Amino acid sequence: MDIIIIIAYVLGFLAVMFAFGWLKYKIRSAILRREFLNTFRSNQQLTPKLEIGTSYSWPTFKITFTNQADFELASNSGLIETYKNKLKDRYGSDFDPELAVFITY
Repeated sequence: MDIIIIIAYVLGFLAVMFAFGWLKYKIRSAILRREFLNTFRSNQQLTPKLEIGTSYSWPTFKITFTNQADFELASNSGLIETYKNKLKDRYGSDFDPELAVFITY
């Protein structure tokens, strides 16, 4: 009977840890998406799509513009570099946004 209680506590603890990890991921993703929208919303274009992933425990970001004109407008106005600088500030000096941000249209 004691072993069942111990197993129940361990499973409960693991479930709580999983829930906290999931919640931390969701909060971090929401913050990154908000920064993304704040950066690109001010431009005279459709807001590009952002996909957040990971590679070797580092975050990756895929920005997809609707067309080449929107991409060039964002690039020429410095919005892409602004977002990369925000990511660099968030993740620190070991993070290289040039390797983590993929841009397509």
